Amino acid sequence: MLALGGAYGVTSYLVSQRTREFGIRLALGARTVDVARAVIRGSVPVVVTGIIVGLGLSVVLGRRMGDLLFAVVPHDPVVLGVASAILLVFAAATNAVPALRAARVDPIKTLRAE
Repeated sequence: MLALGGAYGVTSYLVSQRTREFGIRLALGARTVDVARAVIRGSVPVVVTGIIVGLGLSVVLGRRMGDLLFAVVPHDPVVLGVASAILLVFAAATNAVPALRAARVDPIKTLRAE
């Protein structure tokens, strides 16, 4: 939940910083789908990198903490795969909200703000 909240917060902040850019793109004829794709393309690599780093750390630290665990395999590939897939799906869903907000930017209001 913390990772999802962080992904949403960072993406939302970056979208608010790029509002003028999205307004200009829309004013010049970009489709709303293209603007939403630009936001998703910027956030997916960060989420995938986080998943890869997290998997690596869980395998390394799981081996070190294996003596402390009882009746649990510290690096079960099924559990790690399912957890990663769930995180990726929910991260895409949380990043879709700022992407849709960026796609709905009113170009006229954005250009008048400066």
